[in-house]
Amino acid sequence: MHHPESATRLRPLMTAACAASFAALAVLSCTPPQGSGLPAVVDYNFHVKPILAEHCFLCHGHDPESRQKDLALHTAEGLFGTLAEDAERFVVVPHKPSESELVRRITASIASERMPPPDAPRQLSQNDIAVLRRWVAQGAEWKPHWAFLPPAAPAVPRVRNSRWPGNAIDRFVLARLEREGMRPADEGDRRTLIRRLHWDLVGLPPSAEEVRAFAADRSEGAYGALVDRLLDSPHYGERMALHWLDLARYADTNGYSIDGGRHMWIWRDWVIDAFNDNMPFDAFVTEQLAGDLMPEASVAQRVATGFHRNHMITHEGGTIPEENLTNYVADRVKTTGEVFLGLTLACAQCHDHKYDPITQRDYYRIFAFFNTLEERGLDGDRGINAIPSLSAPSPLATDAEIAEVRSALAQVHAALEAPSADQPAWEAEQRAILARRGRGLALRPLRAGGVTTPNSGYTGEVLEDGSVRIAQPGWLAAYNVTIRADGITAPVTGLRIVFHPSQDGRLGHGPEGGFVLTSVHVSAGTQPSEQVDPHLALPFRRITATAAHPAYPPRDALDDRRING
Repeated sequence: MHHPESATRLRPLMTAACAASFAALAVLSCTPPQGSGLPAVVDYNFHVKPILAEHCFLCHGHDPESRQKDLALHTAEGLFGTLAEDAERFVVVPHKPSESELVRRITASIASERMPPPDAPRQLSQNDIAVLRRWVAQGAEWKPHWAFLPPAAPAVPRVRNSRWPGNAIDRFVLARLEREGMRPADEGDRRTLIRRLHWDLVGLPPSAEEVRAFAADRSEGAYGALVDRLLDSPHYGERMALHWLDLARYADTNGYSIDGGRHMWIWRDWVIDAFNDNMPFDAFVTEQLAGDLMPEASVAQRVATGFHRNHMITHEGGTIPEENLTNYVADRVKTTGEVFLGLTLACAQCHDHKYDPITQRDYYRIFAFFNTLEERGLDGDRGINAIPSLSAPSPLATDAEIAEVRSALAQVHAALEAPSADQPAWEAEQRAILARRGRGLALRPLRAGGVTTPNSGYTGEVLEDGSVRIAQPGWLAAYNVTIRADGITAPVTGLRIVFHPSQDGRLGHGPEGGFVLTSVHVSAGTQPSEQVDPHLALPFRRITATAAHPAYPPRDALDDRRING
């Protein structure tokens, strides 16, 4: 195989989220059980800690509120310290079960001294007691949580059939087979080998021509050449990316309610390219967590942060945006812990973790990092990506192609903006047509009122020309205008609202003399209020504006919340 970088760089990506499983396999393969069913070498993380967590941590664990006798068995200090009521008695004395209070209590014949108490719902089995006793006898080696241990290669096991293994991995496989009284199967023929390689490396079957060519190639380097060809295939990245996309909860739809579509495929392609380009694992992690914060971040690095936009999104009516935003952040904390830290952080959302070394305070300190995004909590309708979003070119488009398209668009815009000789006459004709169509459709307000914020100084009156004057409004106010539509018999299919500047030339009292229209509601047959009868409310299908600030698109006026407009 001629791709050493592939193995060294991509292996951490595959093992980071699965280190516990691999470590467990290594321990099991190296420590065959004896006749009693006990492990030959007792490991704290894989044999002892689960027993303590199941039977002891409830009263002697992480939660100080429920801790009894000030004894904390989840820490090394507590396990190897003395009892609070007797400073001469140690909980665990390495190599000396008979002097260890832990062993004495779990084997006590007197009910008042036995632990767990006889009335506890979960009692230790005889096998559990034997495991704890053997752990103490073997020296009571304590280890921190497995997620905090640096990866270490286990000792390669000895095997009886030393001629069969071709590498160290084969020795682990063969050791287990020999322990079970089994022998390796014969090596597959060349047709079988090419199919296995194709499915494993690119996830696709080989063509009939490829199978025939490999079966006929008896050269010494044929197998290695086939591996190299598959590693160089763009389908290799697609095959490897599947596992990461699952961990990142990738989807092309929003998940809730109507399950509208969203455009996340550019982030998906970024992941595929990362595998195909042999991106180092540290860069792979950094760019997905904080690519937008890197110095002079590229578009690709900002796209990488889409990892944390794969959560489920809803625009279902009745959703409470603030509640949903909390759910989004909780999902990010959960995913970050499981994927990057190897920890189940979600348990600490409600209380100190009962197993992993995470407190509730730790949880919400991590929560705070993700609780700053400018999301709405109710978004993603009509196949439009929920904000905040990023416009990014397709990775398949070259710089030359993008420049060519932009040049063509510039020419079209220039042609559209260039006035023609017939333009003035056409505009005059169109204005006349609109005037005839709109004659008699002007709606004269009867009265204007409002619900304002404290000390806003709001006043409003209907002027002789039919306009509504709003004087000295506060920073936020709700204005209600009542009108009559007498004499209009044709169906009303639209409503136009015109804002006129005041005598000083200002449109509003905001920065640069502007204002933000946060939302618009229209109802018929009733006085508008905060709670409009849904049967009388008139829905807007579309909203446009002749002018708007880029940060405040007109469609946001259909959103009830006051944070946009």
